[in-house]
Amino acid sequence: PKEHQKNCMQFLQQELFNTPEWLLDDELFGRIEYSGSVERVRALQVRSLNNLLSLGRMARLIEQETGSIIVILGTDAPLSSLALRQTAKRAAIGVGRGGSPGGNSSGDIFLAFSVANDHPMPQQDEAILQRTELNSELLDPFYLATVEAVEEAVVNAIVAGEDAETVKPVGHVCRAIDTKALADLFNDK
Repeated sequence: PKEHQKNCMQFLQQELFNTPEWLLDDELFGRIEYSGSVERVRALQVRSLNNLLSLGRMARLIEQETGSIIVILGTDAPLSSLALRQTAKRAAIGVGRGGSPGGNSSGDIFLAFSVANDHPMPQQDEAILQRTELNSELLDPFYLATVEAVEEAVVNAIVAGEDAETVKPVGHVCRAIDTKALADLFNDK
């Protein structure tokens, strides 16, 4: 599907959004009607684009939205709040490696927390807090581990999934992956 989408976008770019030079030939327009020729070509392009982005087409795309994903990352590494935010952002890369584009109406949530600095609730803690945190220059291995862990979790969820009735659109069945067929693909290699 990804390669097909890429080919479709290249086709649209080449055939729809790049104005063919032969359409703007003065001799050709002299035979039919020259006045407003560029505007007519532009209008054809706009009409095609509007057709692609029509409300009906967009509604069908929204119906195809398959849901949201929630990723919760926990660590005992002493990460600052900024490092935890950056780590949570890396979870999207792991999800993307599994093939999800993270649709526009998808409500994906990524949360990261650390248990390294054991403190009471802020209301019950001291006025001045001291925390230990890892040097931000040493975070790349944590980011990579996050991406790989989330990617693995996505694969595990796909393999462990069972048939489920859909909510949107109602009444369909989303079939689980055929793990035997999947194993056969790897065994054939």
